[in-house]
Amino acid sequence: MASVKVVKPTAGWNANSYVIFDYQSPTNFKFAGLNVSTNKIEMGQRTAGGWQVLKQASFPGSVKNDTWYNLMLSVNGLTATLVVNNSNVFSYTFAATVVDGWSYGLNWGLVGFGSNRSRGAMDNIAVQVVPPAATVTGSDDFTSGSGPMVTAVAGSATGSWASANGRLNGAPSAGGDTAIQLLNLSGATQMSASSLLDLSSTFNTAGRAGLVFDRYSDTDFKFAAIDVPARQVIIGHRTAGGWFVDASVANASLAAGVDFKLGVSIKGSTASVTLNDQAAVGFVFNAVGTDGRFGLFAGGSAASFDSVTVRTSDASVAATSLSLVAGFAASSSEPAPPVSEAELQVMAAAALQRLSLDDQQRAALGEISVRVQDLPGLALGEYRDGTLLIDVDAAGHGWFVDSTPGDDAEYRRRGDLLVATHGVAGGRMDLLSVLAHELGHAAGLEHADEGLMAEQLNPGQRTLLAAGPSHGTIDLPVTGVAGLSSLMAPPAAALSRLPGEKLSTVAQRVSPPLIDWSGRMAFPANGATGLSAARSWVADFVNHLASTASERNPNVVLRLQIEAPSQPSAKPSRTSALLRDPDAGSYPQIKVPIRVSPEACCR
Repeated sequence: MASVKVVKPTAGWNANSYVIFDYQSPTNFKFAGLNVSTNKIEMGQRTAGGWQVLKQASFPGSVKNDTWYNLMLSVNGLTATLVVNNSNVFSYTFAATVVDGWSYGLNWGLVGFGSNRSRGAMDNIAVQVVPPAATVTGSDDFTSGSGPMVTAVAGSATGSWASANGRLNGAPSAGGDTAIQLLNLSGATQMSASSLLDLSSTFNTAGRAGLVFDRYSDTDFKFAAIDVPARQVIIGHRTAGGWFVDASVANASLAAGVDFKLGVSIKGSTASVTLNDQAAVGFVFNAVGTDGRFGLFAGGSAASFDSVTVRTSDASVAATSLSLVAGFAASSSEPAPPVSEAELQVMAAAALQRLSLDDQQRAALGEISVRVQDLPGLALGEYRDGTLLIDVDAAGHGWFVDSTPGDDAEYRRRGDLLVATHGVAGGRMDLLSVLAHELGHAAGLEHADEGLMAEQLNPGQRTLLAAGPSHGTIDLPVTGVAGLSSLMAPPAAALSRLPGEKLSTVAQRVSPPLIDWSGRMAFPANGATGLSAARSWVADFVNHLASTASERNPNVVLRLQIEAPSQPSAKPSRTSALLRDPDAGSYPQIKVPIRVSPEACCR
């Protein structure tokens, strides 16, 4: 956004001023702004063939030179909306930019301001990456049936819908062409006209299937879908007159029985569709698209949905609390030391190493941010729509930042918990447990009565045992904490629960036994009963922790200059060793008395 003014054209100058966006090169970018020469508001693209105006409109009172205008351009996927003097002028949907086979939206290129053979002035320039606007997120993977997001009241479904094997399957009724299943988010079935609505689902079909939105009846709604027979990603609307495709893009990869992730972001009258998280197609409707109902649909043939996610910024939708709180208030009035971002980085990596997640839970951690914030009341940590918040001082208790997060040496097992009875760990909140708890929420886990996902934590407690070696990596881009980008996760099967099994029992089942390394393991001499020579490596490993001979004896490489007598003697004699100073080049620096035997004398 900026305030712009076009200088009166003279001596062959044009008279225009534009916002430049999605800039790829001097002959490949988009533009939107004022053109005094044509008395129009314009939007278009620059190509090797020149400046191409794709859409234009008149402005009330005409466009004048030497007059300041407030210009703002906002982008939603592939749709750009131009606002002049706080009045919405128009929107336009561009084609995706494809680089190395990957499709990008309009936010991929550079942004700036410019003109076509013209002069002007600019002021109050601001370029802003708008943070995620959604305040409430709901998702379901149908592992426990259809789930609460699937609206079960009368009139919320057409066709046949049933959940089985972790999927929701829909098919049109006999004689019908469409099956629709409406959804809700925290009980809300419609959003306000000014809110953002994001819908996404992973599914497969042999026909046409996807997402419905702005639905008022079974013959009055908008939709985003994949059409497998036509090999297209489409966006359109349904009326009593039939189905109408408003925009489409070809995609040769579409195939029957293959899961695809389809998403649609609706803001105002604009809708932008993604396929497998790549920009696909967009459209600008004549009316707002968020104030009707929303859901899933299958057209022409059956469709099988693996998961669904709904996000909105509607303030009237109740958010679910995903926070972990202290069991009681801190008794000390002394300020607790705050946690640093460097400490948070290390502990977040360690917490992720301890979590055992299946593939779908790992996918849920594809992109989150972690930051320190002063949370209210007794809150220790909270997960909000892709952001993991950690209280700055653990609600006044102070954080225990484990310097050896790979083990639980500071704690002792007591029932379902690890408890520290002394030291710093005994009086502070365990940062590792809080991070693991909130990462569990990010992966889709709900609160539990006890264990890792319990809603309360007391000082000196740890809720997750140390895991074994990592067996895989997942990428977790973390903003606000530098350097935390590729973290380790243990085997996916480790957190799978048996029917009725508690998380605390799972932790006992999958975690290795605690080993006390403080003592030495005694073995009888080789050849003694019960110990074979083949097992001597066990004593070597336990007593020396697999260190090499040179690591056990750092002086093994030491070289001594020995002054031996010219005539050997039968008795050992005392002499001195000259230790070489490696920087001196000679030997007369240090004398160390030693006792040697003549036959052992050497250089």
